Amino acid sequence: MTTSSNKPAQELAIKNTQNTAEKTSSTRRNAKQYTEAIAKLFVVNHLITETEECSIEQRTQQREQKEREAQQANLEKILKIAYDVSNEDSANMPDPDWLAQFMSIAKNIHSANMQALWGRVLKKEVIAPGSFSIKALNTLKNMTKKDAHAFQHACSLSCSFGTDQGRKLLTGAISHKMSLLVIPKREQSKLTLGQYQLPYHELLSLIELGIIHASELESGSISQHQALPLNYQNHHFKILANSKISTLTYYRFTPTGNELAHLLPVSLYEGYQTDLINLLSRYFMVESS
Repeated sequence: MTTSSNKPAQELAIKNTQNTAEKTSSTRRNAKQYTEAIAKLFVVNHLITETEECSIEQRTQQREQKEREAQQANLEKILKIAYDVSNEDSANMPDPDWLAQFMSIAKNIHSANMQALWGRVLKKEVIAPGSFSIKALNTLKNMTKKDAHAFQHACSLSCSFGTDQGRKLLTGAISHKMSLLVIPKREQSKLTLGQYQLPYHELLSLIELGIIHASELESGSISQHQALPLNYQNHHFKILANSKISTLTYYRFTPTGNELAHLLPVSLYEGYQTDLINLLSRYFMVESS
């Protein structure tokens, strides 16, 4: 039986890609070559290449052995990341059921970027057990690299206001002004999140993952007399309404979204902050605090 490689899955993929490329005169592989490379990677290429006379039992053992070795390598990398980012803060052992679920999922995380996220999850859970629910782990498991980038952008645009520290994506402001006919005149200004690297289809992906609530919400009326605190990426502001009825529109992060947001560092999007303050200034008195 052929000895299995002990390299991680992504390293094997690179090696197989290079070997295939050397056998072809073209630098661009076609669909058949990609399919063959995938089959070799997962040791299911017997009917394609038939290079060895092995029984199906032997081929199954080879595939399972390679899979176990890749899983072992994934866990070792993630635990090393958690170890490297940890310090000597007081800590506790996570709940055993949580830890079992973490290991069960983490062993199949192959992407280096996603492994870094999982390493930070473990580090934070060791410092403060209960920081991440099993639901949050399952959400993170279903998150692709593209989803992770979208989530990072959403976090960089998120703020909080009032006494609620939950993250929100502010999308606009509304003012209801009284006219001579005593019929409120509604004025509204909007921010298009797509201008700030969060297009609507990516927002929908985050909604489907359960990270952001589906409905765009409208706040209660903002007071003209008591300033409302607003925090954007550790930049603190206070706003007072210019008219009797002024509100904010926003998307709200779910509890799972708020949990996972703690994995990412504070990231200021200066263009968004400038546009947000300019928009708010049309309807509110805005002060930096």
